[in-house]
Amino acid sequence: MRVQRAPEEGIPELTADAAALADARGELLAVSGPLAVDTERAQSFRYTGKAYLIQLRRGDGETILIDPIPFEGDQERADFSTLAADLADVEWIIHAASNDLPCLAEVKFTPKILFDTELAGRLLGYEKVNLAQLMADHLGVSIIKNHGAENWSVRPLPPSWRSYAALDVEHLAELRDVLAQKLKDASKWEFAQEEFAYLVAHAYDPLPVYDEPWRRTSGMHQVHGRRALAIIREVWLDRDQLAQASDTAPGRLLADKTLTAYADTLASRRKVDARFLRSLPDFRRPATLAHLKVWVEAINRALKLPESELPTRSKAKSPLPSQWAWKRTEPERYERYQRIRDVLAAEAVARELPLRNLLAPDALRQLIADVDAQPNTADIARLLTQLEVRPWQQNIVSPLIATNW
Repeated sequence: MRVQRAPEEGIPELTADAAALADARGELLAVSGPLAVDTERAQSFRYTGKAYLIQLRRGDGETILIDPIPFEGDQERADFSTLAADLADVEWIIHAASNDLPCLAEVKFTPKILFDTELAGRLLGYEKVNLAQLMADHLGVSIIKNHGAENWSVRPLPPSWRSYAALDVEHLAELRDVLAQKLKDASKWEFAQEEFAYLVAHAYDPLPVYDEPWRRTSGMHQVHGRRALAIIREVWLDRDQLAQASDTAPGRLLADKTLTAYADTLASRRKVDARFLRSLPDFRRPATLAHLKVWVEAINRALKLPESELPTRSKAKSPLPSQWAWKRTEPERYERYQRIRDVLAAEAVARELPLRNLLAPDALRQLIADVDAQPNTADIARLLTQLEVRPWQQNIVSPLIATNW
């Protein structure tokens, strides 16, 4: 195993102005082969998931580190659509593309042809598909991964961070070639091509918007009373406004675990003041103390709400039925779900695929919810098409579902 701590060709400087970007474009177009792409974000520090660094490497050219921020001008995001158009006929290699495509779409820099090394690993049935593990297993290279959780929005970027970022794309093309051959050997190349095309087609899809997002606060299992839920809701909404206005990750202003740990205690009081909140150890963090007045007002607002305006203990029902609800109210549908799921799970094992890559759980639940009469294979395939299940998946699961309905 070869341990690599720094890029073989040295640590790249940032591409941060029009002249440097023109040079980078020339470098990328002067060489051949697929384009390795990665991004660095700062979601533990910033409210948005924007890219603060884009790493590129093609063929035997140099690694390029683009700083998108100087290219924003008076816009919220940079626009690299011209560079993307120049590279439209090139296959882009991204590890875990579903993580990077949203922020790449924001700067209009997305592929037309994609190879996702993480997804390739999943389709090959590998248990561990993080980049470092795949590099070690298939290239015999151990890259040092020690700066992934940094605040990539800071400038200047330290050399050690730039070194880390460059390593993420230095061997990506080699890894792609190994995994591509393994996909072909396993008769899964067509599967992978459909999955990659699906990601490309949905690169500009909006991120999901959740009803009552405050219910996703970490540690909600600790909270019992409805008034405590109201406190979480009111504080969460005010915190979100502050976080958005200052482009700060909400948890840096007030940690979820602080909010859920004290919610029931706060709900037992008639009123709170700044002095009381300061007496709670977790409220003494500087960033939390800075907005103490906001937390006090939000908590007291919740304490004054009439019972009729308190949130319910359970969230609003999802339009997609739960199999556990079927167990209570529609046992036949529940048994059908369990039976088909078990058959598909066995098929996934036989094909060395994760079950969720063979058929997403939500797609199966929706199918079971929508169909009552015995369907045939063609009926199922048609319905799965409407659920955006890929053809390769349909070809495998449709006859199995029909047979075991």
